[in-house]
Amino acid sequence: MNPKIELPNTAYILPDPIAMWPPVWWFWLIVAGLIVCLIALSRVWIRRHIKRRYRTDALTLVKALHSNQTSKDLCSTCLEAIRRTLLTEGKSDLASLPIDSLCQQLDQDKAHHKYPLVNISSLLNEGLYRPGVQLTSDQHEQVLRTTQHWLRRHHA
Repeated sequence: MNPKIELPNTAYILPDPIAMWPPVWWFWLIVAGLIVCLIALSRVWIRRHIKRRYRTDALTLVKALHSNQTSKDLCSTCLEAIRRTLLTEGKSDLASLPIDSLCQQLDQDKAHHKYPLVNISSLLNEGLYRPGVQLTSDQHEQVLRTTQHWLRRHHA
């Protein structure tokens, strides 16, 4: 069948091959360090997620609003979500302010915001305290968009 090929210099004795496993002793230190780092990062991420869960709850509350809601319900729900997030953050002095001064205070350091709360403060006042006021669909969307943006981006 296949003739065996005879190679020259078969008298040489080669050393045994070096095994790839187990690796050097400090390999286990590196593995242990990586595992400790992963555990620490996951704990930090979980704590951060739990700490900011109130944002998710408030956004769910606001997103549940439908376009057929009355202006009063819309304004009260949006204002309630903003005030509840402030109370969760421990800012009860801010949460107790009237709507106009609350919006100005929250936007004071955030002049670069895309949707400032000052733009909707008059709509919130009208929707809550004037009987029979109906917000247009553009105003309705503006209030929802601004509230959702603030809830996602605030650092009160």
